[in-house]
Amino acid sequence: MDERTIDDTHPRMLRDAMRPFVERDNAVAYAAALLDVAVYVAATALAVTVDATWLKLVLSLAAGIMISTLFVLGHD
Repeated sequence: MDERTIDDTHPRMLRDAMRPFVERDNAVAYAAALLDVAVYVAATALAVTVDATWLKLVLSLAAGIMISTLFVLGHD
């Protein structure tokens, strides 16, 4: 049997319980954004310039993954 009450799951109680684990650091956020953009630009530039079709496919896939990573990073 669960002995929790409704007050234990109130959003304010949950936020207070999670507060010690949340730390904002702009330097880490900027570094992650810069790294993601650099990898995206490099993968896109290489995909355009290489001659091997299989390498174009791999680099295009990497660029697509980086687009989704940038979306997640921007959303969060």
